[in-house]
Order: sequence, then C-alpha cells, then structure tokens
Amino acid sequence: MLAIGSNAYGDYVCLDMEFSGEVVYINHDNLNDRVLINSSVFTLAESLCLYLTHRHRGEPKNLLAAIGSIDPAAIVAGTFWHHEAISLAEGGG
Repeated sequence: MLAIGSNAYGDYVCLDMEFSGEVVYINHDNLNDRVLINSSVFTLAESLCLYLTHRHRGEPKNLLAAIGSIDPAAIVAGTFWHHEAISLAEGGG
C-alpha cells in the first residue's frame, strides 16, 4: 500500500499495488478495513469530476449510474461511492 492522502475522517487513502493500483481507504474506525474508492487513479479522477457535476446540478440520484458506467466495481454496496451517493441523495455530502 502506498498512502497518497487522507479523507475527512482521518483515514489513509492509498494505492493498493497488490490489487493493480486500486484506490482505497483504510477505515480506522472499523478495524482498518480496506474500502474501495476506485479501480484506478484514472477512474478516481473521472469519478471526482462526475461527483462535482452531479452535486452542482442537484442530480445526486444519477451519480451512482454515472460512476458505474466508468467503474462498475466502485458502486457496489459497501464502497466509498455507494455510501457517498446515498449521503448526497439524503441531503448530505
């Protein structure tokens, strides 16, 4: 694992080189569970652009489908984007 930053909760964001460079975070509140963000740095960049677009347009319900079209693994239940999309749709995020 190569730490590249952290999220708002203090969890390390890493590149998992054992899994083809997947972008993950290590959830320190859940026994250091590995949580998928995106399958690659490239799809992370695209997903962040989609997130900002959907957030500013007020279209959070379409976010998961948009991210899923570029990175299907990133929207499975339990992933970062799955949680973030639900939070955004409920008025958080």
